[in-house]
Amino acid sequence: MSAKFAVFAPNPILEALKARLREMALEARASRNQASVADDEVRSLDKEARIAQAEIFLAIRDERQNRRPDRYERQLELREWEVAGEPFDVDFAARLVRIASLKCGRRSRRYSEEKAIEASSGIKFQDLPAIERRAVEIVLGRRRVAKNNRMEPASRIANQVRREWLTPVPPVRRNKGRPISISSIVRVAVPILDQLAGKPIASGIPTSRDLLSMKPAGMAALFAIVQLEFGERSPFESVYEALLEFRREQTARS
Repeated sequence: MSAKFAVFAPNPILEALKARLREMALEARASRNQASVADDEVRSLDKEARIAQAEIFLAIRDERQNRRPDRYERQLELREWEVAGEPFDVDFAARLVRIASLKCGRRSRRYSEEKAIEASSGIKFQDLPAIERRAVEIVLGRRRVAKNNRMEPASRIANQVRREWLTPVPPVRRNKGRPISISSIVRVAVPILDQLAGKPIASGIPTSRDLLSMKPAGMAALFAIVQLEFGERSPFESVYEALLEFRREQTARS
């Protein structure tokens, strides 16, 4: 396989963070609606979670820039960010491509978003025609957009999916220097987590290190963020203590 088309293994900590952020968005929406979340709301929930992730990573990056010498920052800008792997599984990407195809009128008349979502239900990659299959491969990064012809049908559909679903999120960088402090990470990440959850995230020291099953979801997300900076053997007690200190500071200011 050519290196430029290689599929990189996803970072398990990053994948756990994505899952817990999505869970927080789902719980917040269900709480506001006092009912289960409908299928047509899943798209906006995924977008909320991706935006929160982007804001957290950017806030940590800004914190790091404020603490490191200019020379280091100039060197850091020359390094490429890690590739985090495919954003969707192939069948979910197939459904997004079919929605985009229907909305842009590729197959027949233009569909409204609601009708396109309804008509694409149950679509699998194997069900798609050749043009839509190429669009899926572009969305997943397995194929490039048509060179010098962005209006080529598959490229056009894939670009619409990217615009609507792939909110730019800085991938995790390899840490080449000293990490910023846990208290700094807590200070910049927790307000974003609180906003996503619709309330202050619950605190507690977990009995398990499994980020996918750890409760509550907000603390699991915070531990995942710290692990991305410090590695899998992050001091959980220090995260909990930093959160308590941050809450005390919030109370004192209010």
